[in-house]
Amino acid sequence: MTSLRNDLSDALPWRIGELPFAVILEMPAPAKAAGAVFQLPGGRSFVFAAAADRVSADRIAATLGSGARVFQVRPEWSRPYDEWVARNPALWKPRP
Repeated sequence: MTSLRNDLSDALPWRIGELPFAVILEMPAPAKAAGAVFQLPGGRSFVFAAAADRVSADRIAATLGSGARVFQVRPEWSRPYDEWVARNPALWKPRP
């Protein structure tokens, strides 16, 4: 389990299930970052940030630094919560 580090996270919420891109960075120790910082019990941490498009996701990844990875939501691989679908129905619409 991880713990959210509000003291190291920026003010933007991690918009789970609402935006189609996620940027994730694993760090050996927690540090202030642009995104939501979560710390594991052993000290390692993760930064999560959401983006509306690939250009924005790449920009966030560049800001976070080396090792940040960009992921895209694949609705056909998911079983989203009803609340997520209500927030952004176009994202969760099955693709042909």
